[in-house]
Amino acid sequence: MASNGYTRRNNGTRPGYRMRRGGYRSSAEHDIRTAKHNFHSWDYINSILTNLNKLRENRKFSDVIISVADEEFFAHRVVLAASSPYFEAMFSSGLAEQQDKRVEIQGISSSIFSELLKFIYSGEIKIIQENVQDLLAAANMLEIPQVVSACCSFLQKELHPSNCVGHLGANPETT
Repeated sequence: MASNGYTRRNNGTRPGYRMRRGGYRSSAEHDIRTAKHNFHSWDYINSILTNLNKLRENRKFSDVIISVADEEFFAHRVVLAASSPYFEAMFSSGLAEQQDKRVEIQGISSSIFSELLKFIYSGEIKIIQENVQDLLAAANMLEIPQVVSACCSFLQKELHPSNCVGHLGANPETT
């Protein structure tokens, strides 16, 4: 034991203290100075999405027009590319779509694309019996796995012996 009543460690420092230039620093002080606090705000993330959607709706800073079944949707390439590998490839692969102001997408109805665009900009989508199969096909084509998964979950919950044959496309009288 040291003459001041503190027990010294093998390295000569007192328990609870660390050696630094000019003297000892308490371990607590050291831990506070080196501690990291990762703050995460869902409110911030939601406000960013809300503001991006408002910009899209007001056609501000939009740099691409997506033409779907004779309807036009204003959007931001970076938001679409960040949301979907399909759009990322479209806008970065050196194809004409990379430079074109207007891009046409075929095989999707405008109402389904509108729902998917709302999802891209808000994280929310309306899945109902009347649109689930078209949403699933379009989300799969546009590589939006969250919507694909949500549609599959919806179909699983809705699956019942009375409607499962209709989902499979078979005729119940021939089975």
